[in-house]
Amino acid sequence: MDFLNPSRLYFSNSIVILRPINEDDIQTLFNWRTDPIINKYLTSPAPKNMQDQRQWFWKYQHDTDSLFFMIRSRALDNIKIGYCLFSKIDGSKGCAEFGIVIGNKDYLHQGFGHKLMPTCMKIAYQYLGIHTLYSNVHSQNLACLTVVQNFIGSEPIIGPHPYRKDNEVLLRLDLSDFEAFEEKILLKNEKWRNILFIEQAEM
Repeated sequence: MDFLNPSRLYFSNSIVILRPINEDDIQTLFNWRTDPIINKYLTSPAPKNMQDQRQWFWKYQHDTDSLFFMIRSRALDNIKIGYCLFSKIDGSKGCAEFGIVIGNKDYLHQGFGHKLMPTCMKIAYQYLGIHTLYSNVHSQNLACLTVVQNFIGSEPIIGPHPYRKDNEVLLRLDLSDFEAFEEKILLKNEKWRNILFIEQAEM
């Protein structure tokens, strides 16, 4: 993606730091992807072994339309929480597919997805030149569906769509809808000001 400078893809807010995944993350990604608790709602198959994971990473390094970010906590020695991804990025149309995986089981069911999804969306809209995000959510992943539909306010897309995957609920997340959500949530709760204040730093 010529419109993005990889050296500037480092972001942080009051709770997390996001950085591009690197070779040092391969073992962590493999552990998460092969954990049945973590991968039960993921559509892409888990790697069979570490060689599969390394091959995936090699391919990702040569991928021109995907970005994966490791998510680390700003507390607890910057422990890795999970990752977020933007795939099928179309710079000309300003759209991409979007997802978050919480891989660290200590952070499951702790409300982190509630905070991470708006954080990653804000990065896409503010820094990555994206105006429309599409998210495929497993129909049984009720926690994620609740965040996207009830909290942020996205509605499912009905009918055929190029981003749709089997057995998934496809949701569209437009910049204008996010701006309305952001205005509403900031008026409702001041703590979100620090969460939605995203800083960018060159590393």
